[in-house]
Amino acid sequence: MNTRVLTKSIEIRDYIKRINPSKIAVAYVGIRWEDFLPRRGLKEIIVSPTLGSNPKAISELRSRLGTKNVHFLDDLHSKVFLSDENGLIGSCNLSNNALMDGRLFEVALPINDPEVLKSLHDLFEEYKQKACEQYPSDDCKRARLERLYRLRNLYIDPYLKSRNGIIAIKDNIPPLVEKSGEEKIYLAWYDNGDSAIDELIVKSEINKIDKSANVERSVDYFVDYNGFLEGDKIDEGSWLLNWRCNEDGLPRQNGTISWCYVDCCIDKGIRNNDGYTQLVGEKYNESTRRTPPFKLDAVTKDCIRDLLGSDEFCALCCVEGRPWRADKANECSHKFIDALRKEAKKRRTR
Repeated sequence: MNTRVLTKSIEIRDYIKRINPSKIAVAYVGIRWEDFLPRRGLKEIIVSPTLGSNPKAISELRSRLGTKNVHFLDDLHSKVFLSDENGLIGSCNLSNNALMDGRLFEVALPINDPEVLKSLHDLFEEYKQKACEQYPSDDCKRARLERLYRLRNLYIDPYLKSRNGIIAIKDNIPPLVEKSGEEKIYLAWYDNGDSAIDELIVKSEINKIDKSANVERSVDYFVDYNGFLEGDKIDEGSWLLNWRCNEDGLPRQNGTISWCYVDCCIDKGIRNNDGYTQLVGEKYNESTRRTPPFKLDAVTKDCIRDLLGSDEFCALCCVEGRPWRADKANECSHKFIDALRKEAKKRRTR
């Protein structure tokens, strides 16, 4: 077995091209994915269809490989490149950010031991099975991809444009500044558990509240949504600060944190075994891009995770065996936002 560790981007790129992988499983794929692979060879890929992946790149892969050979697995974090006789595992995604010189510190380990290779091929098949269970049809995958396009248009592309100077942003405005007027913010956890939109109920309600919607699938109507108990009063026109939790109810180390504007609340809009059946969501609107109360940059997100993990704000977290109520969590929301502002300011001045 070749145990030479690769740490330079050029070494990793060259090795990937040399082994000409037929199977790849990576969390994220970027727009220049073709630059890092031979022209022919790749047969199947498993990716996470979340904000780290570029939807255009996924569409290109679906066109190149065929839709049945591009699999979606939300929680995928592995990075595995496999051919019949060689493999590579490590930290690098199939993206410009990971594989271009000087971007990130990456590490990769070449694999040519037959037993290890077999175990990796078996693992790939396990991932593929889970992906097929999560997205059993191409309609499911297409809906998820469409949603990823919308999310990127709302959250990622404006950020990239601002970094490149296309959108003017005053450098002296700190990321944690609330807009004029008090905006209500609900801090709400979520996981990827056993929840799904109830199509019949939600489509019926959408057609009542938005006569011009004419939606075929309710998931296409929403940019994002979350589930609450039926008794929770969530005000339309407020904001959800959604954060992803682990099984223990605490925030995931690199879990998604995002804003969701409350356009509508639909009772029994979600099928959920734990009772969180009230759908609270933000509808997709090309003409209106609402400005969230404050930016969620890396420092702010780290502060949010650390504060949520502290004993002071345990009411905001999901505790097993006890229903989580928004009204109870709201009792400490203002205190949390104040603590967040102070902690973020402190970390930026270190």
